[in-house]
Amino acid sequence: MLGITATAQTGGINPYSIYGLGWSSSPSYVHGQTLGRTSSSWRSGLHVNPAQPASYSELKYTTLDIGGYVQMMHQADDVDALWNNTGGFREFGLGLPLGNGFGMAVGLRPHTTVGYDILSSDSSSAFGDYVQQYQGSGGLNETFIGIAYAPAPWFSVGINGYYRFGSIERANRLDFVDNQYDDVKTERRTMVSDWTYDAGIQLVLPLGNNVMTIGATYSPTADFDAWQDLVSYAYKPGPNGSESPLDSLVTSLNNEDIVRLPGQIQVGLSLEKQAENLPVNAWEVHAGYTLVSQSELLTFATTTSHYGEDVRMLSLSAGIIPALAFTERKLKSYGSQISYTASFTQANTGLIFDGQSVNQWNLTTAMGLPIGGKSVMLGDRKFATVNLGLQVGKLGEKDNGLLREFQFRALLGVTLNDQWFVQFKYR
Repeated sequence: MLGITATAQTGGINPYSIYGLGWSSSPSYVHGQTLGRTSSSWRSGLHVNPAQPASYSELKYTTLDIGGYVQMMHQADDVDALWNNTGGFREFGLGLPLGNGFGMAVGLRPHTTVGYDILSSDSSSAFGDYVQQYQGSGGLNETFIGIAYAPAPWFSVGINGYYRFGSIERANRLDFVDNQYDDVKTERRTMVSDWTYDAGIQLVLPLGNNVMTIGATYSPTADFDAWQDLVSYAYKPGPNGSESPLDSLVTSLNNEDIVRLPGQIQVGLSLEKQAENLPVNAWEVHAGYTLVSQSELLTFATTTSHYGEDVRMLSLSAGIIPALAFTERKLKSYGSQISYTASFTQANTGLIFDGQSVNQWNLTTAMGLPIGGKSVMLGDRKFATVNLGLQVGKLGEKDNGLLREFQFRALLGVTLNDQWFVQFKYR
């Protein structure tokens, strides 16, 4: 029997998050998410791109990116199916152009999320019918500070320093239908905190009237300090879901160990038509390839990992602003000034069950709506963009008792741009 309900952790209703340290979140803000995993070669003067620290040198304005989402999921196995939903505020980031080829950014966002509530019923000749319940919530967050330097217009390097922290709570229940047997509950709380980094480079080359950008990022495999509390006890169920503890079976508090987060390499290629005298592209196409050493993941050895292979991810994306791409038509409507983007990403997850890989794909379409007037026109030093995206995707299959999930996600982000540290003689 399949049963999955909402948990307290915003961002996590995914039965596959029962494994490892939870389900990995996108490293990008909303506009970057609409471009899929092509961020290593993406440069923007108007958006913070934490997935590629070398891009901070391109920032033209002080930039604030905030965002969130609403998601519905249809989850099904061979027996049952249900709908679930989640959402909320997800991230914020602040980018600062420092001049002389330097730029920096700071921000906060989720790194992994855990959220599941799974029921499984069975029977045995010794104990009769019983129900097992698996619950989990929490995840890891990360705050970062990064800096980039462009010693030449065609080359930039950057580095992010991350502090990752958080806690993951998991509880397993074994409830017997026959009241002569005591029910058993095991609770684990894992706390993680430590520092790590990633680094990136971008090479910008003229290609006729267009620009080609080659980018790469590297994140090392990182061992993090971790602590775990483990409590297991027998109990009798009471009214309204209450418990009456009987015997403490295991109590083990503040156990120190490490968890190992996998490393990552991403490479990308972009082709862009830059708008004349404006900090945006008239059109752009991107391709990215990501390799994550997911098989190196280590956690407290409480369950089988099932992460048996590395993650390989391929992503393609494109964007256009019609008024800037088709200047000969002299388009003036508001719709022609909107940025339209689309992306497609396909990947394996690293999870393997009975020799079968769990794969996923998603397709995203989006619009960037300028507000506050002609937000990208010369002389306008305060402007904003509302980023709206719609993402559909599929995770897993129903084969061999596994779960298949169709995802429908609405993205909402706001980007605020302002020119700081400028003296004006006339205003």
